Amino acid sequence: MLVGDFNMVRGTQDKNSDHFDLAEANRFNELIQRLALIELPLVDRAYTWRNKRAVPTLVRLDRCFISVSWDALFPNTTMATLTRYTSDHVPLLVSVSTTIPRTHCFRFENSWLLNPSFKNMMEQCIKDHLAALPLCSLTKRLKTCRARCRSWSKRRLDLAQREIDVKLLVCALDLLEETRPLHNGEATLRRLAIQGLQDINSEKLAY
Repeated sequence: MLVGDFNMVRGTQDKNSDHFDLAEANRFNELIQRLALIELPLVDRAYTWRNKRAVPTLVRLDRCFISVSWDALFPNTTMATLTRYTSDHVPLLVSVSTTIPRTHCFRFENSWLLNPSFKNMMEQCIKDHLAALPLCSLTKRLKTCRARCRSWSKRRLDLAQREIDVKLLVCALDLLEETRPLHNGEATLRRLAIQGLQDINSEKLAY
């Protein structure tokens, strides 16, 4: 990376006046091309230097160049300017990020297989008739299964939240039992809740 005041311009767009040395600009551009450098764009202003006169001359003198290998390693490198308050040059801020956006990768969870509703949904999905050549039919079935898996998983509560809710229900029924015997429906509900906790633990192990 090369960053700083190069005291040269690359084209007429780098000055707000007509005083422009084409030969000097060509030599500067030829050097950049020979070194295979990439200039980072400056998107928040056009010029980086002013002569502080009433009718100022504005010039783009400050730049940042990177190599091709740098661009491959850090493709999210960007440049912006900071507030100028002492120098006649605008400070440059180069930000280097190694964060690469993640793809929305589909992951099949083995714990889904423990849920009867998931099995029923998948069986129906596989049975759907698709009029196509065998290979195309397989591809369509896989895409359909993936879409339905995603939709099915989004409709379910988070495993940790389900565990909290079921435990609260069991505790509430236990406390109720301390004040009076549980009705048949309440006892059945607690039995089902305890079974649900066991199912949740099985899901956690499978996950």
